[in-house]
Amino acid sequence: MTAEEILQYECPALYALTATMTYYVASARLELSASVLGAFYEKAVAYLAAHRYSLNTVQNSAVGAGAGRITSKTEGRLSVSFGGIDSATDDYGLTNYGIQLKGIIDKCGLKASSSSTFAVNCLMDD
Repeated sequence: MTAEEILQYECPALYALTATMTYYVASARLELSASVLGAFYEKAVAYLAAHRYSLNTVQNSAVGAGAGRITSKTEGRLSVSFGGIDSATDDYGLTNYGIQLKGIIDKCGLKASSSSTFAVNCLMDD
C-alpha cells in the first residue's frame, strides 16, 4: 500500500484534504529513507504525515492530536499521576500516529526522538 492509501484508513481527515495530504506526504518522504526503513517505509511516511498534520492543524481533536499516553487520572479529590513523555525532547508521544511511527523506527533498529539531529541524519537518504 502507498502512504496515501494507508492515510485513507488511518487518518481520513487528512486523506479528505487532497492538497494538504500531498504536502504532508511529500514532506515526510523528504525526511525518511526507503533504504533504511525498507518494507515499513510507506507506513512510516503515512504516520509521519498524519503526526505532523495532527500537531499543526487539529490540536486536541478526535483525529489523533492530543491522543498521547494518559499521564494522570482524577476521581473526586483523589488524583494519580503516571510517567509521561518529555515534550521538550520528543513530540512523537503527543499523537497516536507519532507513537506508531516511533514503533516502526524502533523495529528497524533505530532509536530516534523528534529533536535528535543524529536520528534525522540516520533516516535521511544521502
